[in-house]
Amino acid sequence: MILYRFSDTLKLLLLFGILNIFLPKRVFSNAAQPGIWQAGGAFYSLLYAEDSSSFQKIQMQEEQIFIQLYRGFAAVKGVYTFKNTTNEAVRFRMGYPVNGIYEVVESNAQEIRIDSLSSFKVKVKGEWQTLMRDTIVEIENNGDNYPEKIRQMAKNWELWSMSFEKAEVQKVEVYFLVVTNEAAVSKGYARESYNSFIYLLESGSVWKQPIEKASFYIQLMDQLKLNSIHGLSSNFDFKFNPEYSILKGQKEQFSPNFDDNLIVTYSKKNEHFDFHSIHSKSEKYFSALDKLSSSDFSFLSFENVEIPEPFDLTSSDGGFFNMLLFFAAVFGPFILLGGFFLFIIIVLIKQYRRKRKKSESTF
Repeated sequence: MILYRFSDTLKLLLLFGILNIFLPKRVFSNAAQPGIWQAGGAFYSLLYAEDSSSFQKIQMQEEQIFIQLYRGFAAVKGVYTFKNTTNEAVRFRMGYPVNGIYEVVESNAQEIRIDSLSSFKVKVKGEWQTLMRDTIVEIENNGDNYPEKIRQMAKNWELWSMSFEKAEVQKVEVYFLVVTNEAAVSKGYARESYNSFIYLLESGSVWKQPIEKASFYIQLMDQLKLNSIHGLSSNFDFKFNPEYSILKGQKEQFSPNFDDNLIVTYSKKNEHFDFHSIHSKSEKYFSALDKLSSSDFSFLSFENVEIPEPFDLTSSDGGFFNMLLFFAAVFGPFILLGGFFLFIIIVLIKQYRRKRKKSESTF
């Protein structure tokens, strides 16, 4: 997982070409209809054309996201309330991307990479759902009928089938684990290795707008403290309950954009982190999430807190040092090669002068 921001125009120009060549375009981490944002984010196309009749007929009325941060990973439960805004039955595929990259290259270049989700499962109207694999296999086996981009993206989604009767309201619950340990935050040339959790709220823009309410509950686990958090998105008006180490934030009546995405950086990277042992205990962490999500937060008192933005890094000298490393990495080989040829030329000139001097002295 990588977060970065370049505030200097020169740095942006140096890296703009690299970003556009090597990085895929927008992919989201929220519940959505499977699809692709085209370059620039101006147009959204569904992965499955047969689902187009349902597009933007379903409204995400409310989402509640429960996040428990541990050293090296996070456990997440999302509770979504959807409503069919039409007077007709609607059938379509809903999905969650397994991993991906979100990038914006504007005045400040930013990139967010979503690490692979683990132990993903989903419940609809209280019933566990079987994740759909047949549609992905169908796309793989009928490649000639699907563009390459569609075939590649289909593998990136956890899919399940949704059916709404007219004006029906349904609750969808998702659970997953995600590694936060493999992260780096950069601002300019400064770079720090923090644990980072990212929730791309902007994906809610594919539903019928607006989202009426979004609530976020971040609980610090593993003896993490409030001062373990290095950065937190400020546009959720987060408040803190010290008794249970819970941060609570929310938004109402909004159509999400890039500025609505949630980023939290915390703790330091654990070089000896082993996610395999965590993965085998996923149900234990999901049970803890159920306990958190069933809590009555109205009885808890929350106080205002001041936490820097995720990209407000503390290191200033590290930026200059990293800048030197960057230029050394990019231009070092050329400098060495140029120095080598310059050395050869100087040696040849000296030899030529010696021979010429010797020749003149002979006469």
